[in-house]
Amino acid sequence: MSIAQSLLPEYDHEMATTRTHLERAPFADWAWKPHAKSMTLGALASHLAEIPSWVAGTMMGTEWDLAPKDGPAYAPPTFGSVAELLAFFDQQVKEGRAALPPPRTPTSWCPGRSRWGARRCSRCRASA
Repeated sequence: MSIAQSLLPEYDHEMATTRTHLERAPFADWAWKPHAKSMTLGALASHLAEIPSWVAGTMMGTEWDLAPKDGPAYAPPTFGSVAELLAFFDQQVKEGRAALPPPRTPTSWCPGRSRWGARRCSRCRASA
């Protein structure tokens, strides 16, 4: 089984599990924090909903800058209801799945780099 073939079933399983968790997030309690230093339940749910949107950017590019000099900095999405959150999540899952498998060969595939402006957050060992 190739890397690409193994990614798709795992992606589908993880997205189905994540959607189940998002469906059960009580919108009335989105302001609740599990800990004083934690994000709110709504922010945590939004974060989970946006993770699939990272797939295309990380698979297709070699670098992902969350605070580019010539563009707007990253701003997390906000939602007015669980239905809005789920609609966003479903669209991101669909787009993320379309980006898998990566178009590069397994020997040349590298997760690339992530940046926050000038600060490098991660780096692929293969590209070092």
